[in-house]
Amino acid sequence: MVSEYSDYAIETVSLTKIFPDWWGRAKVIAVNDLGITVNHNEIYGLLGPNGSGKTTTLKMLLNLLHPTKGRAFLLGGHSKDPKISSQVGYLPEDSYLYKYLSACETLDFYRRIFGLPAKVRKSRIEALLEMVGLTGMGNRPVGTYSKGMARRIGLAQALIND
Repeated sequence: MVSEYSDYAIETVSLTKIFPDWWGRAKVIAVNDLGITVNHNEIYGLLGPNGSGKTTTLKMLLNLLHPTKGRAFLLGGHSKDPKISSQVGYLPEDSYLYKYLSACETLDFYRRIFGLPAKVRKSRIEALLEMVGLTGMGNRPVGTYSKGMARRIGLAQALIND
C-alpha cells in the first residue's frame, strides 16, 4: 500500500499521463514515469522544450488533469485532497479575468471561492494590490488594464489564499 502522505513540498511517484486518441488508444505520452522530490523552502524549475510535459505535470499536481498512473503529493498530502489544493495558488500562462469586474471585485470573487472570511477581505485585497503595484487601481474594471496590469491582478489572485 502506498502512503497518502509525503515529507516533501512536492513529490511525484511514477507520474504518467498518456493522452488517448479518438478511439481511446494510447496516442501521446506527455509525461512518462516522473519521479521528483522538492523540499520545503526549495526553489525548483521545470525546464524543457515545448511539448515536453511541463504544463501537463503542473496540471496533474494541481489536480486539473488526472494521471494515467502514478501519484502526486503537495505540501505533505495527496494532491487530490481539497484541503491541500486550497493552499495552492496557481498563475497560468493565460489567466481569465472577468473584464467588467474591478480588481477589488475580482480578488473578492476568488476570496469567496477559497472560503476566506469576509473580515480579512479589505486588508488582504489592499495588501495584494500594493504588493503587485496596483494601489489606487482597485476600482477600475480589469478589462481596461494593460496586459502587464492584468498579469499583476492574476498574480494577486494566485496569492489571495495566502
